[in-house]
Amino acid sequence: MSLAYLPDLSSEYVVSLEEVNQFQQNGHILLKEVVSPDEMTVYRPHIVDAVMNYDLEEEILEQIAAGRKNGWRFVHNLWERDEVARQFILARRFAKIAADLMAVNAVRLLRDESYFKEAGGASTPWHQDCDFFPLDTQQVISMWIALSDISEEMAPLTFASGSHKEGYFEPEGNNILQGFSEQSLIKRGFQLNNHGAMRAGDATFHAGWTLHSSGVNTSDRMREALVIVYYQDGARVWLPQLESHQGNYLQGCPKDIIRQQHLVRCLPGLKNGDLAASYKNPLIFS
Repeated sequence: MSLAYLPDLSSEYVVSLEEVNQFQQNGHILLKEVVSPDEMTVYRPHIVDAVMNYDLEEEILEQIAAGRKNGWRFVHNLWERDEVARQFILARRFAKIAADLMAVNAVRLLRDESYFKEAGGASTPWHQDCDFFPLDTQQVISMWIALSDISEEMAPLTFASGSHKEGYFEPEGNNILQGFSEQSLIKRGFQLNNHGAMRAGDATFHAGWTLHSSGVNTSDRMREALVIVYYQDGARVWLPQLESHQGNYLQGCPKDIIRQQHLVRCLPGLKNGDLAASYKNPLIFS
């Protein structure tokens, strides 16, 4: 396909003050038709094909640790690999929504990743994204966009509303990826919210410190979702465990391993204190 025939995703999606306030209060929000049905009809087949093609050669930590055996298909940074996916992922429309919700003037791309979950695919444990990102800012936001219709049985994200306001949560067990339970979060006073079924082109946005999870895909279809992570322009690299694991970072705990992998793959060539602006972090909206 000629890129000239791809729908233009630079037009503005208006986010209301009420929606900004809702996001700031809860740490998450569902926005309808961020991508229109006509636009998604063009983009989806190419993105899905790219995910399926690159999934077999992907060796990111999530895939090695728990991906394919649990029915997950993770492909990292499609924007670098496929021209159609690049047009989609670097869309100004999405980045402006991210900036509006965070109330910042400019955002850069940290990463994108497919979050496809096969029929019967395992649950995604409760976690906080910022705990794995080597950045010194709390102004981080993830867009989780449905590439095809997603029913409640297909496990859209569930959020602990307001958890982003309390920053880092110490996990209950030794495993950072298995350290929370719904019961414990309810006991802490959090309301757990799931936005329910989504149409293709709908997207949830959640703050970097918002606790979230996803259940088992109990449907008979693949759940097709793409995640794009943005952060405020001007952030710096922050990786406190870098010095202690220079020799063999696999000796570190899981979150340290993932942080260092994100440094190498998302912020290449940078070190602690550097401005987080490598060639892999384009300024998408300013």
